Order: sequence, then structure tokens, then C-alpha cells
Amino acid sequence: MDPQGASPPTAPPPHSAALLSAAPIHDVSASSRAAETAVSISYQMRYSEESSPQRTSASGASSSSSSTGSESDQVEIDCGSSVESDDAVFKKPLVARSMELRFRHVSYTVSTRSKRGSDAGASAPGCGSNAANTPSVSQKGTGGSGESCRSSLSQASSKLSSVSRQLTMKKNYTRTILADINGAARSGEVTAIMGASGSGKTTLLNILAHRIATDRRSGSVELDGAVVRGSTMRRMSAYVMQDDLMFPALTVRETLMFAAELRLSARGVTREEKERKVESLLELLGLTKVADSLIGNESQRGVSGGERKRVAIGVEMVSDPRILFLDEPTSGLDSTSAYRVVRAIKDIAVQTGSIAIMVLHQPSFRVLSLIDRLLLLASGHTIFHGPPPQLPTFLASFGCPVPRFANSTEFALDLIEDYQRSARGVADLVAYAASYQQLSHMSQDAVQSSLTKASVAKPVAALPVPHPVSNDATSCCADDAATCGADGAVALQIDDCAAAEPAVDAAVVAAASAAAITVQKSVSGETCVSEDKGVVADTRRYANGWMGELMVLTRRAALNLWRTPALYLLRLALVAVTGLMLATLYFNPDSSLQGFQERLAFFSFSICVLFFCCLDAVPIFIEERNIFIRETTRNAYRPSTYLVATTLVYLPLQLAMALIFVLENWWAINLTGGAAGFFFMLLTCFLILFSASSFAIAISVVVDHVVLAYAAGIALMAYFALVSGFYIPKYSIPNYWIWLHYLSPMKYAYEALIQSEFTRGGPCYMQAGNMFLNTPLQPYVNETTMNKAFLGMRTLLAGTPYKNISATTCLQDGQQLMVTLVGQPDLNMWLNLLVLLGFGLLIRFITFLLLVRLRSLKQQ
Repeated sequence: MDPQGASPPTAPPPHSAALLSAAPIHDVSASSRAAETAVSISYQMRYSEESSPQRTSASGASSSSSSTGSESDQVEIDCGSSVESDDAVFKKPLVARSMELRFRHVSYTVSTRSKRGSDAGASAPGCGSNAANTPSVSQKGTGGSGESCRSSLSQASSKLSSVSRQLTMKKNYTRTILADINGAARSGEVTAIMGASGSGKTTLLNILAHRIATDRRSGSVELDGAVVRGSTMRRMSAYVMQDDLMFPALTVRETLMFAAELRLSARGVTREEKERKVESLLELLGLTKVADSLIGNESQRGVSGGERKRVAIGVEMVSDPRILFLDEPTSGLDSTSAYRVVRAIKDIAVQTGSIAIMVLHQPSFRVLSLIDRLLLLASGHTIFHGPPPQLPTFLASFGCPVPRFANSTEFALDLIEDYQRSARGVADLVAYAASYQQLSHMSQDAVQSSLTKASVAKPVAALPVPHPVSNDATSCCADDAATCGADGAVALQIDDCAAAEPAVDAAVVAAASAAAITVQKSVSGETCVSEDKGVVADTRRYANGWMGELMVLTRRAALNLWRTPALYLLRLALVAVTGLMLATLYFNPDSSLQGFQERLAFFSFSICVLFFCCLDAVPIFIEERNIFIRETTRNAYRPSTYLVATTLVYLPLQLAMALIFVLENWWAINLTGGAAGFFFMLLTCFLILFSASSFAIAISVVVDHVVLAYAAGIALMAYFALVSGFYIPKYSIPNYWIWLHYLSPMKYAYEALIQSEFTRGGPCYMQAGNMFLNTPLQPYVNETTMNKAFLGMRTLLAGTPYKNISATTCLQDGQQLMVTLVGQPDLNMWLNLLVLLGFGLLIRFITFLLLVRLRSLKQQ
């Protein structure tokens, strides 16, 4: 019954009609119903009450519905009014392809010491990886049980066979993550991988996209018979992550244009052609109206979530990939937005002839109508593979028929989750799925005979068997010979074609062979297939040269910085306010010993402020770090050009910060050295900011959590300040900590500043007449009394430099006092600046190595 009390419709809604008509659901007899499990009964009751769609009038308008957010509401929406029609979208179809991708005997293992499993799913309880190779159908009226956990799946044009990924746990404990997964995907079609949480969906997607280390997998991935290496797969495919990682300050058109400039060669594609490419993508993805809107983020208003997803897809499509992988592209979207995203993916697959493989989570009726092939996983095993309309037939044959008008995928996922929570897990479901696929090669009579011999209580007496899906490549083309031969279908295929068992008609074999030869010749002539080295679609690893990448990345970073005032105004304000405070606190110190110490404190605190103010960029660099990973794993640009571009963009900001700070304090503190001293201090402050920024970038690369990165940065800066030479003189630092003193960049900045201040002929900081300042004797002495006292001392000081001592005699100037209180500097002030510059460059070089390593790890 409808939740709002409306009577159930007399006919299925348009969006579900295709699903139900392709695989009709037969009524189950009373005896079969009595034999069904409590799980099946609960599903019948639940879905009969909750999933009845709304009834539409003859004119197509909705008859009655006041509920919001339900699946039935989404079914009523007229897609033609909200989404561009096919004729409007497909004005300029892209170039179709004729490629075939095969995976042969692929397996995956990962060793870890953790006792917890990965997020990729686990084997079913009682289902080991060494289950019997021969599946058996031992289904009871309760919903099925079996002894084998070996899942076997056939497909029409491609196979994903023998795919398994294992985690070797502590004490040699092995846990199967993916076991013997079989699947298929064709050109121009959308394949969806679905399953309950932890079933291994994303792991399987990463395996197909070569995003798992090569040393952890075995088998081969082939493109038209030639082995596909990881680098080749990355060039010919695109991977859309679940998170939409883009610069929020750029517009939709700018985001796509920068992606085109980075991923399309400047030699072979002109800027006008890139602009036309971007405009066609905007039209294809339905983003023309928001082309000039900012991407935005949580703090900056921008495009909607569904539009962001489509922009992310467009970024990956600018390079015109053969294969498109998508990790939960509808995550976090409402039903309408999710439909538009999947509709865009479908349009891309149809128009470009590419393969689209994505992970989905509980799609609606309308989204499901766009899916050509469904791969359903449970605890790392295959439960179902084939067109979505065949899923109700499979579930009904298992003894759990899908209630009328219910979403078959949601029903299947709920069924799987209930089985996973049971004592036996999904062992029965997996065993039946394997047997179902094996027996689908037989006729209906053979199936009935096998079930009878196995003494299996059949829940559905006369259920039609779905169209056979064979395990051999010849049946692939036989099943779709016109597609394979005429337009060269793109296919994902695993396993050896020679492993076919069922007998196939000779004419079908001939058609399939001709189709295979046609595709092979086409690919061999266009992409240079090599049996030894695999397929090399493009011998160049990057689309552009080093300087071209640098110009594009510098322009993008500068534009993003300019449109994000928080990136520079906050730092400028922090430096200006802190400089003003220091100028007023240490205003015009005198030429006494106390004034000398105040100058030392000013220099030390200034260095600390300049170092710490660069830590506010840590969140920005962490966000860019994720974008860097996404783009460089697709070989969009080199890590070196990214680092150099980031350095160049922030240099003017660092120079402005240094200039503001020096202008505020030079005359207020009454520093010495004239123009030379002024520019030396300006250069020193600039190099301090450069080095501090280098440390901030390095910390952001190593630590990807904002709070932890802040903690690490603050602790590191505090350690550097502690041993810089101000709080503890160098000669007082213990020998076991002296190494940290020389590793502190603050040491070299501090010594450079005090050398510039106290070695340029400044005032005398300790006169003979001032030796009693700030002591109990100060009220009783003055210059006259001191001169009288020194007259009596001249005879004692005869023959020394102080034989004519008086109250105005300088006992220690700034340089002498610096050596006494701080210690003799190891280097002169210019060498100290050179070392400070070297620190900044060294840290950035280390950051470059870390970025290269990070990209390598993510590619694996």
C-alpha cells in the first residue's frame, strides 16, 4: 500500500516497465511460500508496503502525491524537461573507438600486520578461498544453502576471471577480499559494481584501473591481445574519485580549460581546439548555464553537488579516455542529481564508444534504467552479473522473488546484508549464484533435471532461465557478433578464450573470429600493438613540455591565489599587526646593556613570528596535496613543475610580507646600518619566509591531517627557536643537543641579523660611567663622581688601553657584547644568509622527492 494511502497502480511505471518486462516475476505457489525463509517473507511485507509507485494520469501528469523524497516521486519527474534531450546534447559526437580490453588470470594479494580487515570486503563465513571448484546447487526452501563458495560468472564480450585479492594478516592469517570475481563491460555501455558495505566494490574498481601495486597482483591485462601496463592504462583511462577535488576559486569553464591545457598536447592541439573541446563537454554534461560559476566549497558558495560531480567527470574526459572508472559518482546526491550524473555518464559512453565502469550504492529506478550491466558483490564474491532486468529472475529462482514495483537492487542488497549478519553468512547465496551461472548454459529441462537429481526443493517451479552468458570469448562475439564485428565493441575481458567449454555453432564461431580479426587489425594499425611490450598509445609520458606545464600551473595557481583573499590577506594582516606590536613594545631602545638585550629579544621574536605565520597555509597545501595526487597519478604534469609553480606564485607575497615588517620596525627600533642594513634585513626576512614556507609545504606532504600538521609544525618551530642561540647561548647547549643547534634555520637567521646590527659601527652599549645602571648604587653616582673615581684608577691602568679611562670610555661595543652574551658566530652574515637560502632549497628538494614518492604510491 502506498504510504500516503493511494491505491497501487494498475500498471508498472514507465521507468520500471523495462525491468519487469524483461524478466517477469511469476507468482509463487502456496507450498513454495511456506518453504521460504523469514528473510524472504519480511522482504515481501516490507516492499509491498513501501515501494508502490505513484499512478499517473492518461496525460502523463501525476495523479496524486504529497510525499517528498520517496522513490516514487522521483519516478514521476519528466526527465526531458530538466535534462537536455539527446538531440541537443549530441550535436558534435566525439570520435568512437574500437578497442577491446582483456584481463587474464588476475589475482591480488596484500600483506599486512593488522588484525583488522581492509575496507574492501571479506570472505563469507564458512567460505574460504579454497572452496570446491565445482559449484553445487543445494537450495532449500529457506532461500538456499550450499557447500561451495567458489563463484563463477560468465559474460558476453569480456570476462574478469580469477580476480582475487587477499590480506595476509598477523600470524599468517589470510583473509580473502575478492575471490574469483567475473564480470564484463562493453564499449558504449555502463557497467555498475554494487554490493553491501565491505563487499570489495572499490577494491575491484581499483584493480581494474591499475591503482594497486603491480607487485601485489598476478595475471595480465590485455588490450586487443597485447599486455596493458600500468602506465598505458593510466594514459588511456580516466578515474573519477568519490571526492570532488577541484580549486574552489576557479569557474567551471576555467577548471575544464586548465585540465585541457595540461592533458592535451600543445603541439598537436591548438588553443582554439581546446576551447571547442571544453564547450562541447559543457554542452554534453549539461553545464553550459553554470559555465562561469565558481566551483565553490563549504565556505564559498558555488555550483551544486550534482554539477560538481559532472565537472569532475568533465575534467577526466578532456583527454578523451577509452575507459572511464568512477567511484560512487552519485554519493551524497539527491535522486534527481544522481540521475543527471549517471545520464551524463551514459551519454559519454554512447557517444564516445568508451567503457564506463562505476561503483554505485542503491540506485533509483531511473538510474537503474541507464545501467547496461550489473555486477553484484557480497563479501568479495560474485552474486549476480548481467543486465539489471535479469536480477529479479535470479532472485526469484533463489526463492526470494522481488515484490511488485520494488527496486530489485535495493531488495537484493537488503537480502545480502541479512545473510551477512546470519551465522552462515552468504555461503548459501554464493554457492547458488555459482551453480546458477553454471547451469544457465543448459536448457530449462537440463536445469530441472539437475535440480531434481540434487534433491533440491525448487522455490519456483517453472521459471524461465535468463539468456545464457557463456564463459568463452567466442560466445561473446556470437552473442553480439554484429557489435563485435561491425563497430568494434570495446570490452573488458579476463580469462583465456581457449577455456570455453560449451559447444558453439560453427557459423557463430566464424562470425566471432572475423570480428576478433577486424578489431585486432584496427587496433594494431592505430595504436601500435606489441606482443612483447604491450600497447603503447602514446610514447610521451606527459602531454606538454616542462616549460609549458610550468606556465599553465603558474597561471592557475596565481588565479586561485588572487581569488582567495584568505590566502594572502590573513598573512599580510598577521605580519602587519605583529610588526606594529613589536614596534611599540621595543620602541627606541637606549644604548645601554638593557637596550642591547632588547634588540636581541626583538630579533629573536621577529624570526619566530615570521616562521609561525607561514603555518596558516598548511590547510591550503593539504587541500592542494589531494588535487596534486589526483592530477599527477593521471600524468597531467610533473611534480617538479607543480613545486616550482607554487614557489614562484608565493614569492611576491613573501616579499610583500617582509617589506611591511621591515618598514614598520626599522625606524621604530632605531636599527643601525643605513640603507645597506635596511636591505640586508629585508633580504633576511624574505629568506626566513621562504624557508618557513618550505617547511610548511613539506609538513603538508608528510601529514595529511590539518590538526596533526599544525601540531607537527608548531613543535618543529619551537625546537628550532629553543636552540637558535637566544634563549640558550651556543656555548651553554649540551653536546648531545648541539647538532640540533646547527640544524635550526633560525640560528642562521638570528646570527645574520645580530651581525648586521652590531658589526656596522653602532653605539657603545657599555660605557664606564654606566656600569652602576640598574643597580642599588645608581642613585649615588653620576658622571662627576665617576670621573673622580677613575682619576685614582689611572695609575693602576697605566700601560693599558684604559689608561685614560673616564665615565664616557666605551668598555664594550655591540660586537664585543654580542660575542660575550651570544657567542662567536660560526659564519659571517652573508654566509649565514646563504645557508638560510640553502635550507629553503633543500627542504623544497626533499618535498619534491616526497611528492614523487607520494605519486608513485598512489599510482600503485
